[in-house]
Amino acid sequence: MDALERYIESPPPGYALLVAGTWGVGKSFFWHKFAQRLTALNKKPITISVAGLESRDDLESAIFQASIEEFGPAALREATKVIGRSLLRYVNIEPNEIRLKADFQSGSTVVCIDDIERFGGDFLALFGFIVNLVDSAKVHCVLIADEEKAEERHEDYRSFKERIVGKTIGFTSDTEAFCRDCLNGLRSQRVRELLLPYLTKVVETFRIRKIENLRALRYFITEFADVVERARPDRRADLTPLLSSVAFWAIATAKSSANLKLVSNAFQEEQHVLYFHNQDEDQGGRVESLNERTARLLADLQFREDVYYWPRSAEFSNLVASRPVDYQRLAEDFHLTEELCVPSEGERVSRNLQNFRELSDLQLQESITEARALIQSGDEKNLSLVFDMFRSLHFLSEVGLFAIDPNEWCQEAINNIRQYDSDAIAPTAAAIEVFGVQLSDGERRVLNEVRALAERVEREGSRRERDELIRKVLETDEPLPDLVGSRRLFAGVEPAEFQLRLRRAGTQAVVRLHRMIRTASRIGGAGQFLAEDAPFYRQLAEEIRAAVEVTVPMTMLNAEMIALSRGLDELADFVAPIEHQNPQ
Repeated sequence: MDALERYIESPPPGYALLVAGTWGVGKSFFWHKFAQRLTALNKKPITISVAGLESRDDLESAIFQASIEEFGPAALREATKVIGRSLLRYVNIEPNEIRLKADFQSGSTVVCIDDIERFGGDFLALFGFIVNLVDSAKVHCVLIADEEKAEERHEDYRSFKERIVGKTIGFTSDTEAFCRDCLNGLRSQRVRELLLPYLTKVVETFRIRKIENLRALRYFITEFADVVERARPDRRADLTPLLSSVAFWAIATAKSSANLKLVSNAFQEEQHVLYFHNQDEDQGGRVESLNERTARLLADLQFREDVYYWPRSAEFSNLVASRPVDYQRLAEDFHLTEELCVPSEGERVSRNLQNFRELSDLQLQESITEARALIQSGDEKNLSLVFDMFRSLHFLSEVGLFAIDPNEWCQEAINNIRQYDSDAIAPTAAAIEVFGVQLSDGERRVLNEVRALAERVEREGSRRERDELIRKVLETDEPLPDLVGSRRLFAGVEPAEFQLRLRRAGTQAVVRLHRMIRTASRIGGAGQFLAEDAPFYRQLAEEIRAAVEVTVPMTMLNAEMIALSRGLDELADFVAPIEHQNPQ
């Protein structure tokens, strides 16, 4: 601040200079950094806070102790006001026998009085103390205050200010400098190296939300650094989603501690899909649900778009709620581990399209070409990403950045998706959920095509999973699957064909299947899971009895087959008694 430097470099003018700004904007932090430069100018800074002080004696004691701090050892200098009396004795001064006076040098001493608005006594005492500094001691005097609060607490503040303050400097925070200082001050070199590249992102996160409270920013950096240190992300990991999540936490709780519950709720897995409530919808006087209040907070703090990139993380919810946290799981949730941190080509392209305003024209067109090629080829196996890329390109076509008519693009996407090989897509990559967004007719037709593909993938995946479980039963000695837990294991299986396969598999396969049937028959409530398979059990039992020639002596295979047929009938009666079945 040039005005502050000119004030201090000139002879004492007989008035104080006021640095004014709202609470938390960084006035004290600024002064601390500025005061460190004064010794190079042959100036001695003496800084006190008048928060909680009430009398002239309190003020003189505080200023004296601040003036002799340099004489005590470091540990003693950092002590509280109570220990301050020990500091006096350290320099051979008996605090009860003297009236505390600081030795000021006019023109060399700069006294800073911070927290003016928090002075606890009669403001006249503080006024007289400041007048004495500027008139009698003839020193430079810098005052720091939140004027709005000072006027609220001291009705005579304005009149006294006019008599002692010659110049007022309105202070606004330098968020970037503050943030850089905080990051450079982190104790862990690894964490510093990980976080410093995100300096611009941090500043922008707070700037667009008009957050000037540096205490909230310091709290964010402290928490962000702590999470990063504990989660130990791979150096290649993208920390942006974690940064945004911690920022939401810090900003929301800086607004009100009551928001903690909403922040924690924002990362509950079962609640995540409900965030996109319509914030313009009239509630009709009813009380908002927890999810609705969470969605409103996300919108109010401008994190509604960020939530798109946040994972559903029970561990982050635990962190916010001060519950025990598994940081390894948290790192996995945010794709920070070595195995998960490198985005796929589709993820990279989709992210570029989502943040297209940050790209150059050339980069944007390259990303559009890449996304279109991925959708055309079917190389991207994650259907959610496919639809995301399609929607991004649809939007870009609407605003003229993608050189194709939106309707033509919808039809092209549909034609591409119809050519996808459902066998090449894993069921876990087929899940697609779209909530709370307005879709055009064309977009909805594409979504329906993607969902139809997802249903085929799920059906075929379930069939493959069932085939593998049956193979394990018949062809291996691996642990038997849980028939109840493997719901509809025999869905779509022809009893006659299965009987032949079972016979070919041999005696041990029949014994294993019978054991699995008997286990299911002992589980209470199995009917709600197996009732639909009861007709298969009965038909398979009939096929077995029809195929087995009853002779004496019987072969081991035939004996076990007959025993299995009885077990199948018993299981069918257990899960779906005939008298309770609907007539065909």
